[in-house]
Amino acid sequence: MGRLTVKMLSDWHIGSGTGVPGSIDRTVRRDSQEFPFIPAKTLTGIWRDACERVVLGLDEGNRDGYWHRWVDYLFGDQPALTKAREIPPQQAALSVRPAHLSDTLRTALQNKPKLKQALTFIKPGISIDPQSGCAKPEYLRFEELVRVGTILEAEYSLPPDLKIDPEQYKTAQALLAAGAAMVERLGAKRRRGFGRCQMSLDLKLEDALQWLEKNQQKQPEPPKINNGTGKSSDTVMGKQATDAENWYQLELEIIPKLPLLLYKRTVGNVVETLDYIPGTNLLPIVHRHLEQLGINVGEAIANGRIIVTHATLVIDGTPAKPVPLALFTEKLNKQNVYNRLVTSQEGKSQLKGYRSGYVGENTNQLTIATVDLVVETHNTVDDGVQRPTSEVGGVYSYEAIASGTRMIAQLRLCLHEDLLKTFQDNWWVNLNGTYHIGRSSKDDYGLVSLEVKSEPTKILQQPKLNQNFLTVWLLSDVLLRNKRLRPTTNIDDFTQVLEQELGVKLTLRKQSDLISHLVRSRRTESWQTNWQLPRPSLLGLQAGTCINYQVDVNPDPDKLMKLEIKGIGERRVEGYGQLCFNHPLLSESSFTLSTLNQNDLLTNFQPLSISDTPVVEYAIAIEKAAWREAIYQAVIAKAADESWRKQILGIEIYIDNGVKISQPPMSQLSAFRSVLTRIQTPKDKNIALNWLDYLKKTENRKEKWSDSNLQIIQELLNQSHRIWELLDLPFDEITITEQVEANKLKSELWAETINLLVDACFRAHKRDCEPQMQQEIFDGTNY
Repeated sequence: MGRLTVKMLSDWHIGSGTGVPGSIDRTVRRDSQEFPFIPAKTLTGIWRDACERVVLGLDEGNRDGYWHRWVDYLFGDQPALTKAREIPPQQAALSVRPAHLSDTLRTALQNKPKLKQALTFIKPGISIDPQSGCAKPEYLRFEELVRVGTILEAEYSLPPDLKIDPEQYKTAQALLAAGAAMVERLGAKRRRGFGRCQMSLDLKLEDALQWLEKNQQKQPEPPKINNGTGKSSDTVMGKQATDAENWYQLELEIIPKLPLLLYKRTVGNVVETLDYIPGTNLLPIVHRHLEQLGINVGEAIANGRIIVTHATLVIDGTPAKPVPLALFTEKLNKQNVYNRLVTSQEGKSQLKGYRSGYVGENTNQLTIATVDLVVETHNTVDDGVQRPTSEVGGVYSYEAIASGTRMIAQLRLCLHEDLLKTFQDNWWVNLNGTYHIGRSSKDDYGLVSLEVKSEPTKILQQPKLNQNFLTVWLLSDVLLRNKRLRPTTNIDDFTQVLEQELGVKLTLRKQSDLISHLVRSRRTESWQTNWQLPRPSLLGLQAGTCINYQVDVNPDPDKLMKLEIKGIGERRVEGYGQLCFNHPLLSESSFTLSTLNQNDLLTNFQPLSISDTPVVEYAIAIEKAAWREAIYQAVIAKAADESWRKQILGIEIYIDNGVKISQPPMSQLSAFRSVLTRIQTPKDKNIALNWLDYLKKTENRKEKWSDSNLQIIQELLNQSHRIWELLDLPFDEITITEQVEANKLKSELWAETINLLVDACFRAHKRDCEPQMQQEIFDGTNY
């Protein structure tokens, strides 16, 4: 694990691909906490280009040379540039994460919206007509930019197999450090002055260059990526699971640290995601860790003795279940929910069924929630024209599960009591950690934390029996095949398989005013990671399907419990085929919908210490921008009040024969304003004070300025704290550094604030004098 630091030497822009209608044409990209950041895909692409320039020199201009293999190893192949392949594309060994502001600064800014807003500013722009050399009409645009001086940090990592050979690891690190030093700019309009930057690793550049120079002729071979799952073992968990054996389960809590993309399908140029984590993505993690304990996991999986369920949203502290399709809500009053398996539609307004979402376990208070999804836009840049083109991928969008979404899956193990004792003490703790899941998991997506929430507990709860009826609720998609071995979603095929498992005759309930079954099918696309190609679609009965059967004899409770544990159909060890029988939720006739409460935790603010110099320097720059905006708003608001202007500067308007006259005259106010422009620091205030003293000694000007006028202005200039007391700025909202730095900022902005205050007051004073004069000119009374 290493750290990459990016320091921006100019204003920069990495666009989100969107704008604000009527305001901003191009906005910068922000993370989940609304902070600007550099996406990992941007870092990876810029870094790869820089490393390619480095190895081009090491290979002496030969683009097919030896050192280029190191770039392919670190950053992977580029399948879009290859028309046909006979071998799978090489995956990237290097994992790069997005570059964010430091945690210290993010914590300080989190609850200060005015300071967060000061991170960026709006820059106007125009388009020039090449024929006339003038601005084109209707081509004014506004772009959002992040301020210069931003310091961002990103994490990068190399696989453990590099650490086996220290020589190869040093070579990879040296190449990455040299490539980072070659990066000079990134982001939009980086060839027009924006995005100048300095990238560095936690490795001395001199040492990296010396290592490359030393090994240029040795040419150490890049290692091969190890795709194995761990050591093999002869210990077997047992044969096919039987009723006499014991099932244990653990709860796995998974929280995405970055948005999570789990491929569902591609629509146009948008890649959609599932709203749950399939057990397919979690099973390799369990496989790898159990093998290290000496278990023949492959044998156990083949026998169905290990099951990893889908990870679903957490509601009220428990894993949620997909909303039953039997639940309907009133179109005009969505708080009223009805179960169409139990209640009829007679006497109710128009109903609409639920098709997505998750429901909590609490049957007394129904809670339905959906998974928060985010959509991010990316592009693939063609090296030839240096812009996105359709030949290499162009512009595309990824839909993903939002970071921070809490989800829970269950790991179920069928074990003998004696085999359970052979496990190491607290062996499940080894599952805790950080993992890569889903697509694009080496850059902007797929980083998750996994924590085992409980030790293995024996599954004892049996389904409740309902006389003469059996209600089935599918908790995940069920994959079945018919007699011709073709995927099927026919309810008759499902009924036949269920009859074989339970050993009873099942008949769909027939009642005219009630629904006996609500079934939907779903097609889920799958993906082959090694070849980066789509796999056959998964067609099955959709999770949430509800079926009510009529039975002559109640099924065996042990068989029902076993079926709830193991599931039904294909790919059960990956979480498919999960179902439950006679759930209490489906026995209720109606519900009142409640909302899901999510409390935001506010962080405690601690002033930034001067010890963290780079962070404080940038924080002061943000503070200065926020102070200037706050000063401007306060000055404009207060200067509009005529009585306030008289109190602060002593200027007023009196009426003589129906004409508004300024006191002092506007010519004198303009002269005083020009004198103030010469003040740059508090030490320069004597320039204005001497000018005011000169007025007192000049007879023809003394009558234009009253003694009270001069005294008020002199007090404002002599007392440096006076201006801040008058403006009454919300310093707590625009300050994150220590008091010493805030005092320095007050001194630095004092002269600027004085000039702005006087200018705003004089302008407002002049506007209040002008309306009467303009009316008289319009009426012709002054002629």
